[in-house]
This record gives sequence, C-alpha cells and structure tokens, in this order.
Amino acid sequence: MNQHLNRNGTDVNMVKHTFDEMVNLARKIVNERIERFDANNCQNLIDFWIKESSGPNAEYFRLKHLPKNIAALLMDATDPSSGLLYHCLHLMALHRNIQQKVCDEIDCAIGNDGLFSFSDRERLPYTQAVICEVKRFICDLPLFPHVNR
Repeated sequence: MNQHLNRNGTDVNMVKHTFDEMVNLARKIVNERIERFDANNCQNLIDFWIKESSGPNAEYFRLKHLPKNIAALLMDATDPSSGLLYHCLHLMALHRNIQQKVCDEIDCAIGNDGLFSFSDRERLPYTQAVICEVKRFICDLPLFPHVNR
C-alpha cells in the first residue's frame, strides 16, 4: 500500500493548496453576499448563514467559519466515499500495525481472493471499528462548528 502514496508529501501539499484556494474563493463570495444581504430575501445557504449569525443561535453560525465550511462541503461532498477511502489508506499507511490487523481480519473472514458483500461486514468487526474511527477522526463534512455540551 505504501508504494502508492507519494512519500515527499506533494499530494498532500496539492490538496492543501487547492483547499486554501477554495477557502479564498468562498471568502470572496461570502463578502459579496454580506454586502448585498437582505434578511427578507434569503436565497441560498450563505444568506441563511448570514441571517443566523446575528440571531439567537449566533454562537453556532460565526461568519469566520463559513468560508472553510463551504470549501469542505465542495471538496468532500462530491464523493464522500472516496474521501473516506483516501483517509483510511493514508492513516493505515501511517499506522502499519492497524493496517496489518485489518488485512489479517479480511483474509480470515473473506479469503485472499474472495468477493465482498454487504453481509460480510458482520464478520469484520475490527475493520468496521477502524472505519468508524477514521470517520470520527476526519469529520468528513463539517457543515457547522460543533461542541459537546
């Protein structure tokens, strides 16, 4: 698996650079919407966010978070499963012991050349736990700032 990852980090840098460009573009769009904002004529997510940022739930709708949330939505929402797969592969490449346990469990439950089906997930508790932990770790679609209360 490691041979498929770029060891010098250029892929990660490219993704970060693209994300930063999207944040800057989203920031320009948000600023334009703020200038033309009409609380009685909300037309899209940005308008509703601006409206909520001055309402009773303002602490959850801070304008400084909006550009990053828009960029994350655009980058991840196009295909969340590919984003999850990317993060799973990346994190397992960093944690070889977890990668080995997942491979061993799949080999034992499915076999080396077996075909997966949806019902096989019940026989892969460790793999399921790893996927759940990756989803928790990456927070793949952070639409709103979140806190535990």
